[in-house]
Amino acid sequence: MTKKFPPYHRIYADGYGGQNSMGAESYQGAKGGFVFTCPSSGTIKVKLYATSVQFPAILYQVLQEIEAEGYGCREVYVDTFKVNFSTAAEEVAAMFKVRIVPVSSGTPQENAYAESAVRTIAAMSRSLLAGAPHLDESCWGLSDVYCAAIVETLPQQGHDKRSPHEIKKGYLPDPEVLFIHVFGCPVQYEPHGGALHKRGRKTEWGYFVGVQWPMVLVLRPEDRKS
Repeated sequence: MTKKFPPYHRIYADGYGGQNSMGAESYQGAKGGFVFTCPSSGTIKVKLYATSVQFPAILYQVLQEIEAEGYGCREVYVDTFKVNFSTAAEEVAAMFKVRIVPVSSGTPQENAYAESAVRTIAAMSRSLLAGAPHLDESCWGLSDVYCAAIVETLPQQGHDKRSPHEIKKGYLPDPEVLFIHVFGCPVQYEPHGGALHKRGRKTEWGYFVGVQWPMVLVLRPEDRKS
């Protein structure tokens, strides 16, 4: 009988090179990402990086997010890439009382959760970008991160058709509250600082490119900045 763990008790991490697959750096210079997945809830977290040596800082950020949700992580399974179990990463793990478990490349089934999550995010991200041809290729990073937010609301076959949100929160997610909308769709937003003068326009047009709770990410078409 398989032992069931609470959400985030054990998470799996894997990296991918976005620049090589998409042919361009992501918005603001990301070249790849790390995917963290929780097999108990199905949650996927995507963190972009400019260089893989940022893994300890990213691990710190992920473990902080887990504690902010009211959970504790005890084990992080990673592949045997040297950055993943560096001295800096071990120091971060010690701060949160987490054990880093390196997985040998000869036993890929041990990290199958993370590898499956990478494939899931890649497939969803390609679909989102295909539906938004007006966006640059550099938006693949924004798309990857938004896919993780979408996964949080989707029922999963392996979890009795419950979403990660429902497993962790105990109730069904509200797509409107979580602001799940079409990636790349045109939206109106209020510029920072408001209108330039009393008769100026109160809103501007942009493209919806995801969420960073409690904020919504909007890409401005005139200068391609969010």
